[in-house]
Amino acid sequence: WSSDVCSSDLRTRLLPFLDVVVGGDVAPLKPDPSMVKSALATLGVASSEAAMIGDSEVDVATAHAADLSIVLLGHGYVRGKLAEASADAIADGFAALPAALESLGFRIGG
Repeated sequence: WSSDVCSSDLRTRLLPFLDVVVGGDVAPLKPDPSMVKSALATLGVASSEAAMIGDSEVDVATAHAADLSIVLLGHGYVRGKLAEASADAIADGFAALPAALESLGFRIGG
């Protein structure tokens, strides 16, 4: 992670919650699906068992290229209307993510 995006202290605190981190330093940038596919392969997860959470049209294009469902966060960088961004679901914020993922058939929690 580049230092201009995330401080080393924050990176250190977040790492215990992440199983894999893949970025533009090891794969082509989005919308190329290589980063996403690399993360899924590392985790041993099929695209049908995962969803991408994004906040831009580029994230939607990346998810589609990786054959993933995409939930678009409404507070992001969408230039037009959210409904026109071709996302599978839209969440108004992080608190709405579980319901958005469940609407796509993902089981949330234990």
